[in-house]
Amino acid sequence: MDIHQPFSQVVKDVKRHDPVRFLTTLFAPDRVRPALWALYAFNAELGRIRDVVTEQVLGQIRFQWWRDTLGNLEAGVVAKSPIVQDLATLVQAYNVPVSLLCHVVDARSAEVESLPFETEYDLEQYCDGYGGTLAEAVCRIGGVHDEVVVQAARQVGRAAVVARTLLGFPASLVAGHCSIPSGVLDALSLDPEQLGDPDAVVKLAPWSLDLCRMGRGMLGAARHTVSRPPRDILAVFLEAMAAERTFSVLERNGGNLIDPDLHRPDNRALGMTWRVLRGRW
Repeated sequence: MDIHQPFSQVVKDVKRHDPVRFLTTLFAPDRVRPALWALYAFNAELGRIRDVVTEQVLGQIRFQWWRDTLGNLEAGVVAKSPIVQDLATLVQAYNVPVSLLCHVVDARSAEVESLPFETEYDLEQYCDGYGGTLAEAVCRIGGVHDEVVVQAARQVGRAAVVARTLLGFPASLVAGHCSIPSGVLDALSLDPEQLGDPDAVVKLAPWSLDLCRMGRGMLGAARHTVSRPPRDILAVFLEAMAAERTFSVLERNGGNLIDPDLHRPDNRALGMTWRVLRGRW
């Protein structure tokens, strides 16, 4: 399969911009690992858009470029970008629908908006459109079509993005993006400009704990139906470990989104190894 080999730029990009998912791919079989790198490199490129643009409209232009490029890819026209060329291999060799990739683009385009979510439902839809869809693409790569397993994978993918949203709260504010639904802010009499004040962030604690419960519920539902996922898609389920750590820290600190402990290094590689050896996640 003509996808970049280890230590190429695409692998370095995933390792640098998405270390958790990169680590999960190291436990994947050789036959699917390069394809996972290609998928996650595409996702990492989408994630970088918010960080490199200076205006919302410029970010939306970049996301529209991806929509157009994927549309061309579906029509058989492949851009010269190495990432797009690898996506072409995913589509052709692994039957990953272009529509799934477009759903990820649509979901992540919200990240360049200053206040993208009106309600908690909108935030849940973002988590599903991003994390759930990415997980389903991994199932396609792994040749898994059992709907029960696919839905469990989507639940884990959603929970992982719930955790990432909580974990990335401070950085998103710096980038001019507030992931807190406007309805939540209104109920707390807060506006995004106030969230640089730790005293204001304290008011978000009940909401962050609600999200932890929601994420835990997603993981619990997935475990109830799939306790031993197929090895080819284990990477998705291993993301649960990082998500659970985020939930645990927030539950322990009372929902403090700016607690430095959220970003302290952990021994997740050892933890993932143990889960793989047990055959469970």
